Amino acid sequence: MPRAHHTDSLTLRQVVAQATTRLLQAGVSDTPRLDAEILFAHLLRRPREFLYREADWRPAQPLLTDYEDLLRRRLAHEPVAYITGKREFWSMTFRVTPDVLIPRPETERLVESLLEAAAVHAGRGVPLRLLDVGTGSGIIAISAARELPAWQVVALDASRAALRLAQENARRLIPERAVAVLAADVFALPFAAQPFAMVAANLPYVATAEVALLPREVHDYEPRSALDGGPDGLRCISALLGQAPRLLIDGGSLHLEVGLGQVPALRRLIEGMPWLSLAKVLPDLAGIERVAVLRYAQSLEARTRQPAERSPARQHAAAAPS
Repeated sequence: MPRAHHTDSLTLRQVVAQATTRLLQAGVSDTPRLDAEILFAHLLRRPREFLYREADWRPAQPLLTDYEDLLRRRLAHEPVAYITGKREFWSMTFRVTPDVLIPRPETERLVESLLEAAAVHAGRGVPLRLLDVGTGSGIIAISAARELPAWQVVALDASRAALRLAQENARRLIPERAVAVLAADVFALPFAAQPFAMVAANLPYVATAEVALLPREVHDYEPRSALDGGPDGLRCISALLGQAPRLLIDGGSLHLEVGLGQVPALRRLIEGMPWLSLAKVLPDLAGIERVAVLRYAQSLEARTRQPAERSPARQHAAAAPS
């Protein structure tokens, strides 16, 4: 890049410092310096390290004008990931749009739980099939598919726009792997004949009344359909649990991301589904109970449930709003 030295213009170091101050004073970010750097590096299509190597370079005015446009979007609380159109997850760069939730580090804990369980399932000699319900940008399905080459991975979402994005991410990030991408609603999942050894889901789990209390960059920009989990936050999760008997093989595992303080409610929910048991709860890096791993026991279901048309689990799924 040419080094135009203008005595009346700011250096790159100064431009980023001023942007950092503006973001800090506006209170829109806990990481104002990082945001300022990511936005300028995105504009230059260079890694952030470039900003340090070329700290004394003086950007021309057209570039500064473009940077100001990006800063104004961030100052309006638009998430950095939507401005740049990308986010890192599981050491991969995923494309993201306002059609999907922005990937978050705590969801990597769910991927870790899948990898741990996959080794156990593989040792049982069962069909190696994984279902990701509510895939969004595809982060769970794609990360698992990369790490588990022997597994068949299916990703579902009710949003056609999300599915197109997940498919694009899969083709770009793991071109050697096939991830089946299908449109389906969590209240009426299509599988029965070929159950899965593992089901993963990061479904909406924020209670309706709490959505408005989320940070502005979340409730103003991220899709409400991917956030709002109904009055108690468990509407979508309970619908999925109700369909577990026809989704999972005997001894299969269900891996759920849950919200702060939701594990006790989850325990109460499965009291009426004795074929499901809570095997473990995994904390995220902040120590919050974030991933619930449930086990499905087909033999217990057969002994305890009523006929199919009267099954509590199936009644719950059928009664759920579509």
